[in-house]
Amino acid sequence: MPANTLSRVMVGSGALTVAKSVIDISAVGANLTLEPLALPIPDSARLHKLEVQFTTLVTAASIIWNLAKDAAGDYPLTPETTSAVVLGVGTATNGGFAALLDTDRVPITTQFVQGHVYLVARTNAGTLTITKAFLYWVP
Repeated sequence: MPANTLSRVMVGSGALTVAKSVIDISAVGANLTLEPLALPIPDSARLHKLEVQFTTLVTAASIIWNLAKDAAGDYPLTPETTSAVVLGVGTATNGGFAALLDTDRVPITTQFVQGHVYLVARTNAGTLTITKAFLYWVP
């Protein structure tokens, strides 16, 4: 695959509340019926962009999130970031957020889990359901 080609992985749904949740967004943990073209993340890749789609939003105005290299969410790959909820035009309880990452994912610590990246996220208030989380990367 050429170096400038973007690839993606995704996961199905996950409920978010004000408590942190950890969601595996690697192709290994992905619901491939929702995204049959999901590809595993290579051990060394540049993480480019995160897109999250959600439904059933109740009260939440923002999502506090970061990417982590372990299933417990203890070892971050990105800083914790607050992203405003962007509501859909047609349905006020649907929407999402997107973020540019521009960071490397390399196996330099013992906490690194081969082939996996985890989304650690919570809402500022209320609840929502993540229906799809796309992570774009460059090999």
